[in-house]
Amino acid sequence: MLAIALTLSVAEAAPPVSVTPASVNNVEFSLAGGSFDVVLHAQRSGWLPIKIRELDYTIMVAGREFASDTVEYSSLWIGRKEPTSIPIHVQFTMAQALGAGLSAISGKKLRVRVKGSAQASVLFFPVTANFNRRID
Repeated sequence: MLAIALTLSVAEAAPPVSVTPASVNNVEFSLAGGSFDVVLHAQRSGWLPIKIRELDYTIMVAGREFASDTVEYSSLWIGRKEPTSIPIHVQFTMAQALGAGLSAISGKKLRVRVKGSAQASVLFFPVTANFNRRID
């Protein structure tokens, strides 16, 4: 019982996991639409094993929603020393591209904001890591 109380107090003292939108890669654009990849970095702050169970996200480009989804994971363990990369592939239509500004997309520089939350488990205790960051 003492070990569980100690684990809970450590988990509440500092967020045990952080999720940070890191980069936008592989921007492709055509007359039909295009795609790009967003990479999130998840990192744990302590020595306890952490597993991401679910990721809710919304990806916005130039203030317009391009993608939102909830992804469930069965075994996405967060590394101890190096951040764990979580890729998200986003496809868009020409109508979405025009709405966000064709010049930003054709120049392969996107104003992307990624927001959401990751539901994780520390041992068997649930924790949530929220994120909201703009990537240029």
